[in-house]
Amino acid sequence: MKNSRRPIILALCIAFSCCGAACSSISSDTCTLTLIQEGQKDIVLEVKKGNKPELPEPVRSHDASIVIEWNVADDFIVKKDETIYTTAYTSGLVFNFRDYNFQNCVIVQSYSGSSSEVIVPQYYKGCPIKILADRAFKNQTHVTEITLPEGLEKVQWYPFQGIPNLTSVNIPSTLKILEPYAFCDVKNVMPVTIPGGIETIPDHAFLGYAGERVTFEEGVTYIQEYVFGGDYLKDIVLPISIKEISGLAFFYQPIERIFYAGREGDFNAVTIGEATNDNIKTFYERVVDGDTVVY
Repeated sequence: MKNSRRPIILALCIAFSCCGAACSSISSDTCTLTLIQEGQKDIVLEVKKGNKPELPEPVRSHDASIVIEWNVADDFIVKKDETIYTTAYTSGLVFNFRDYNFQNCVIVQSYSGSSSEVIVPQYYKGCPIKILADRAFKNQTHVTEITLPEGLEKVQWYPFQGIPNLTSVNIPSTLKILEPYAFCDVKNVMPVTIPGGIETIPDHAFLGYAGERVTFEEGVTYIQEYVFGGDYLKDIVLPISIKEISGLAFFYQPIERIFYAGREGDFNAVTIGEATNDNIKTFYERVVDGDTVVY
């Protein structure tokens, strides 16, 4: 009797094993997409692997000038379980795709919207935004404020040209490359911090800045001519990494104080170009000696 039961038990085990394999096979063909929009209930979709999903429309913003989209490419194909978030930006922005540092990314090409406050997203169609194109906002005279995203790495030549009412543009901490005139004509009145990832600050990069204080983070090594100009800047914070300052870097600015994290001997080793006005010469002599900058 015992021997006659073994084949039956074995058969049952094989059957259950096969069933489990079949269920596992069916399960692996389906992926779970979790759609997340801030302030809204999460949406969970089960989509067959290898298919293009039909995503529901995100809930629209109360601000008609804001576009809200799911952050995926138009040709998005489901390959695995994923969480998808929305991305939001101001209507009228024009984006282009390009290769940058051996990866696909997005460049903000231009703006023709009606909103005076512009929000540039961190991602577009699933790709990170890395570059702000030259003259991207040229002559958009109604624009007063522009919010740039973290993740932006490069600002090209004169993107804010001809915007007399522009008084606020943030400087993302991820920036690495500025071209000449990058933030020219931006009349920021708040203190600004220039990221250390930008080793060279090019000529005319912040010409028109209307604030009283600028901080250069550790990593900045060279400040070229005519970076700042006007009659507003009073306080400058320099990093130990600074190696060279052109003589006209802060031309005609009413400099009152300079803060330097290193010691006076270190500052004396910095190459400083010949200045053409007394304010700059006086400024160069005002060095805070010590390891800690006191504001």
